[in-house]
Amino acid sequence: MKHKGINQEKVKQTNRLVVLRQLCTHMGISRAEITRRVGLNKMTVTNIVGELLERGLVREQVQPHDRRSGRPRMGLFLTGQTPLFMGFWLSRDFCHGALVDMNLALLADERIPLGPSETPTTLTGRLTRLARNLLACSSRPVIALGIATIGPLDAENGLLLDPPNFFGLGQVPLGPELARDLELPVFIQNDMNASALAEKYFGLGADTANFAYVGLTNGIGAGMIVNHGLYEGTGGFAGEFGHVVIDRHGQRCHCGNRGCLETLCSVPAILTQFERRFGQPFSSLRQAVDFSAGQPEGYRLLQEACQALALGLVSLCNIMDPELLILGHEGADLPDELLEEMAGAVNRSVLGRRSPPILLRRSGFGALAPLYGAGMIPLRQLLEGGLDYQRFFPE
Repeated sequence: MKHKGINQEKVKQTNRLVVLRQLCTHMGISRAEITRRVGLNKMTVTNIVGELLERGLVREQVQPHDRRSGRPRMGLFLTGQTPLFMGFWLSRDFCHGALVDMNLALLADERIPLGPSETPTTLTGRLTRLARNLLACSSRPVIALGIATIGPLDAENGLLLDPPNFFGLGQVPLGPELARDLELPVFIQNDMNASALAEKYFGLGADTANFAYVGLTNGIGAGMIVNHGLYEGTGGFAGEFGHVVIDRHGQRCHCGNRGCLETLCSVPAILTQFERRFGQPFSSLRQAVDFSAGQPEGYRLLQEACQALALGLVSLCNIMDPELLILGHEGADLPDELLEEMAGAVNRSVLGRRSPPILLRRSGFGALAPLYGAGMIPLRQLLEGGLDYQRFFPE
């Protein structure tokens, strides 16, 4: 194994970015709180905060009295001089775009439908127009675009490869085309991974080392945080949770296998069951859930889908040993009692039954976790030193 030293400039950059992350994820945090949370000495934190105050990127504000000392404390807030980020959530049916600030607050958003007439050219053209509409919503600089998208994809080269049921589109150079048209850096990521990142930086997983975000939508996927970092696998294809086979004699899946989890409890699979049973169309899982509130047979169909999902979650837990499961995308619309039933089923069946049990929670971002995740993609690049560092800490 080769061992490399860390030069002083790298240490300085790392410390600065650690402090900047605290300012992003904890509005109103004090210098003392930053010092406690990140383990740096008081003078280092004071110096870094001082740099940002001097450039007008951070402001101090008196906060309510500290109950322990009776003295007011000074909270730190990012100012309107900090840049914005743009995020696109690209699904099979629509693209939802948003502007977010460095606290991941949603400042403007717009959603456009997608249809069967799309070509690579029309898709990139429509996304470019969406981006320009959003750019016109603020005079603050927007420094990058993140795209949380269905897969499979080649994230390194910004390519949408060959998503199933996506109008036959494939090999779409989303990243290069939009970067050229908008003259902005563009980063793309699987929508499940992006959602997991939003949960890790700003959501339920902030203080959790190992958890999985599971999204229920047209397909089923998982974004996995392992030892506080995103697990992407060798080629970026980790987390294809919907293709866990739970019935080898079951329905043929578009991947070629039989009995994949997606064939039983993806949103289209659930809605198909509702339409067959009740003879009427259902446009969303939310509609099916609302309908089931007064319809025992509908509730039973939801319950069966959740039982199948719980079987898959047991396998996921046996593989990655998480502390927490977060259910999002349209899965965030499932009722509390079904989430409780799934949590119980998982903890009864997982190997090495533990105390405390594995938690199952609804995403704090609701069904919009991938939209916030899209904004998180470029923000993560900044906080990890891969984007616009000099804007904050010019030498």
